[in-house]
This record gives sequence, C-alpha cells and structure tokens, in this order.
Amino acid sequence: RWTPLALWAEHCTFRRGFVVAGTMHIAGRSDARRLADLMRAHDARLLGELRLVFADRTPPRGLAALAQAALDRLRVLRAGEHGRGNRVARALTSQPTLILRVLDLRRSGLTDEGLVALAGSPALGRLRALHLQQNLVTARGVAALAASPALAGLELLDLRHNPIGADGAAALAASPHLDSLTALHL
Repeated sequence: RWTPLALWAEHCTFRRGFVVAGTMHIAGRSDARRLADLMRAHDARLLGELRLVFADRTPPRGLAALAQAALDRLRVLRAGEHGRGNRVARALTSQPTLILRVLDLRRSGLTDEGLVALAGSPALGRLRALHLQQNLVTARGVAALAASPALAGLELLDLRHNPIGADGAAALAASPHLDSLTALHL
C-alpha cells in the first residue's frame, strides 16, 4: 500500500515510512514507461537509489524508452548484470539534469562506444563513484574518460577485468581531471 507506483514492497527500502531505494524489473517498453511514471510520481519523491534489472530479452525499444524517464532525483543508479550497457549509457546522456553520485554498470557489456558517450556527458558532473568492472572497455574508452572534465569529481573508479592495457593505464595516469580519485581499481 505504501510503495510507489511500479515497485513491489519486497523490492523497496523504507526510511521513516518513505521509499528511498527500490528495484525495478524492465522487460519491455511498458516497463520503461512505468519507470517514467514512477519518476514523476509524488509518492516516489524521496526515491534516491534505483536498481534496474533487465530481462534477458528486453527489446531495444524498451531500453530506448529509458531516455524518457526523468532520472534527475536519483543519487545512485545500479544498472548492471546485463548485456545492454551501451544503450543504458546513451539513455543517461540524454538526461540533462542528472545528479547521480554513484553509477554502477558492471557486467553490462559496456564498450568504448558507451564509455565515450558517458565521458562526453556534462550531466555526470556530480558523479563520485563509477563501477565499470567486467565490461569490454579498452584504452580508447579509458582515454575518453580520462580526458573528460565532467568527471573531475570522481573519487572511485573501478575498471577491473577490462582490457585497457598499458595505454589505458597511461591515459589515466596522465589525466588532468582525475585528481580527486582516492580509489582506482584496475
């Protein structure tokens, strides 16, 4: 009864009677529309953390509808454990007013294409932790990340189990924008 539209109570974290975190399953375009409705709902105004679980056969149109969901009040977005990281990255770059502090795209099939899109998004300027482990990111994507002034506030960067090689490590070391890093996992 107290959960916002589109969330089940067993997938929510409550604080003082309000939902502050939740998990939503996305299997198609209708679920992505429900996500958009959830983010507009008054009873979800304190929702700051969201975990998106994608079905194995989520069609591309369902992921494209993610771009219409106003994710501007989320502080933490966990959208890993699937193979559609590039589409999720593109959906996030179309969000002009993101205030994300933590973005978790681990094991999402993210490639250099998706990382270049993320690195070029000024909307990620408040990001403090970026979890990208076990993806397909190479030195090209890491170089774009290292060259991005939007990620200057990044404190934690997890790139474990990505084939970044020596060139990727050199790009990170030479970055003028990653001075705030306190944890770098390679």
